[in-house]
Amino acid sequence: MNRRIISLFVLALVGVIGCNPQGAEDGAAIEGLPKSGLVAKEQQVEKRAKSRWEALIAQDVDKAYQYMTPGFRQVNTLDTYKASRRAGGVALWKSADVESVKCEESICTVKLKLTYIYMGSVGALQGQELSTTLTEKWILSDGDWWFLSE
Repeated sequence: MNRRIISLFVLALVGVIGCNPQGAEDGAAIEGLPKSGLVAKEQQVEKRAKSRWEALIAQDVDKAYQYMTPGFRQVNTLDTYKASRRAGGVALWKSADVESVKCEESICTVKLKLTYIYMGSVGALQGQELSTTLTEKWILSDGDWWFLSE
């Protein structure tokens, strides 16, 4: 009898995990279930990394700041972050494609291909569209994934 109850419970749980209620964001918690049980951590991090880069491409620094770790945001104000983004402006970001996400327990490595227009001081390269590969670290903190600035 106990086996039958456990089997029914497991089937019910699998059914609930497989559902994504209308209007729920990927990775959004359903009451009583942990956020990480709904969507693989790699998918959660990929989505957040894409969203962060979409904000950077759109030059929405306020939104990009929201993906920084809670510790970073405690130490660095939004104004400080904005100033640092302006100071390093040698590229006009055009696109960012996630090539891979590899996760361990509470840290993920994201490999991206970035396409940009070079706006730096090397005259021969100015205005040229270039691409590069970038590796980012994302950490799990306070139940969500955050970009780790190094």
